[in-house]
Amino acid sequence: MIEIHWDPQIRSIEDAIHKVLDSGIKQPSTNEGLDQNLEGSKETIEQIQQALEKPKQEQSLAPDGDIQGLQGNENESIPDEQPGTELTDVAYVGKSFFMDSFGINGGDLIELLKEGGEESLIPQVVDMLKNEQNAIMKTFDWWDDKDWSLLQLRDNDFNLLRSYPNRLELPLRQTLAALKRGDNIEKVWEQWNIRLNAEQRLSRRERNILSTTYDTIRKHGDMNALTLTSYGVCANTKELGSLIKSYGFLYDVKVVGQGKKSDDRTLYYGTNKPPIFLKAVGPFIGSLWEVGGSVEIGSLGQPRILLPFNTKRAGDYTTILKKELGVENITWEGRQFVFEGEKAVLKASQLAMPFLGEKESEVCILISAIKKNENAGRIMAYQQSSLKKQPLLLKKWNVSEEEIEKWKEVIINDY
Repeated sequence: MIEIHWDPQIRSIEDAIHKVLDSGIKQPSTNEGLDQNLEGSKETIEQIQQALEKPKQEQSLAPDGDIQGLQGNENESIPDEQPGTELTDVAYVGKSFFMDSFGINGGDLIELLKEGGEESLIPQVVDMLKNEQNAIMKTFDWWDDKDWSLLQLRDNDFNLLRSYPNRLELPLRQTLAALKRGDNIEKVWEQWNIRLNAEQRLSRRERNILSTTYDTIRKHGDMNALTLTSYGVCANTKELGSLIKSYGFLYDVKVVGQGKKSDDRTLYYGTNKPPIFLKAVGPFIGSLWEVGGSVEIGSLGQPRILLPFNTKRAGDYTTILKKELGVENITWEGRQFVFEGEKAVLKASQLAMPFLGEKESEVCILISAIKKNENAGRIMAYQQSSLKKQPLLLKKWNVSEEEIEKWKEVIINDY
């Protein structure tokens, strides 16, 4: 049998807090402030009182059950399953339980109890703190309870996760992914600690500056510090540059370019862009071709496709198109993609063909011309020529415009 020591003067966490306060220990909050918090949380306090009484009640329900892991037992931890007992339901402990109830973090409350000599209450508070931390992790829909063994988070880490879940969710996922890959554990958690230490150094004003910087860049594109301030970022250029240099990584803001002078004023800032996925390149090219695409013949006689497209990530799209088509002659000029040369043009035309409407006949002739159909080549040359030169070509080929149209029909029908 285990022996439980109980002080009749301390029967609730409320009593414990008041006793600690009465002992004269200096607190970050005043007695009056804590009293107001406690007064406004009577229902929660009653639940805590019930939770504190449950261990005694459960022993009476299972007198023959040996509860393991408490004081005087050889085991260090409480197992998930114990003969004759059930785990106490503490589902009401949410992710901000202690702050909502007492205006103080769970870790700080434990320190108060230690300083006040009320160690007997600490195990119950620790259980509630663990359940609060569990509630914090469950706010992330990807979290798996099986990963608890990987975590080396401290109380303040959980406090920051609760306060800044959107900003810290990705770093936390990256940390867990690195651990599961087998990366060096010490280095992985060192990087995590560096980030959180930086988070704590920033004031609210500085956070707002970096947050506004990120939003401005995502909306208007990469720019220098002077341009950022013109869009409403409330900082001078020197302070903004210094913040980005030291803490920009917290908001995915970084230097992406520099002007001719080796001067911080010429630095251009950008953000880490999410990856672009083109599930099907054919429909993408076909839709652009239908709404303004055109074909032309270059100065050296090479075919070219021009596809208008307005984007701030032209380089990323160009890289994807090159990879998907297996060619290199794709560039971004102004506000349009340019496919140049027989190989690139033929590949793009064949992929787009099933998704074309009005431009289908034009592409049929283009593909046939690349495949050395003589009449298709003549049609292309005729269409690309000036009105002054077209009659000369008809005379050279000894054909009429009606015959040119018949060539088109045959090529389209045979495709």
